[in-house]
Amino acid sequence: MSAILWRGRTERWDAIQGELNRFLRGWAAYFSYGTLLQSFRNVDVHVAHRARNFLRRRHRLPASSRRLSWAALHRERGILALYTLLQPHAGA
Repeated sequence: MSAILWRGRTERWDAIQGELNRFLRGWAAYFSYGTLLQSFRNVDVHVAHRARNFLRRRHRLPASSRRLSWAALHRERGILALYTLLQPHAGA
């Protein structure tokens, strides 16, 4: 993931976001066993932190910018939140 969100990348955000989401889906499929909620939340927090820093530097925003909140990253910027892949088990 570090190579995907490397600060020197100059591609359009759509290309980077697509590559990041493919990476996250592959990671989620590979590790999709056991109790996943806490693991997926930890990865989501890490990805949000890295993406926020990447976009903040790219757009020269201050560190305290509200434009890159959790909701903005996942809804407006289209980053996949792994916890949304967890489906409630039937009968649970």
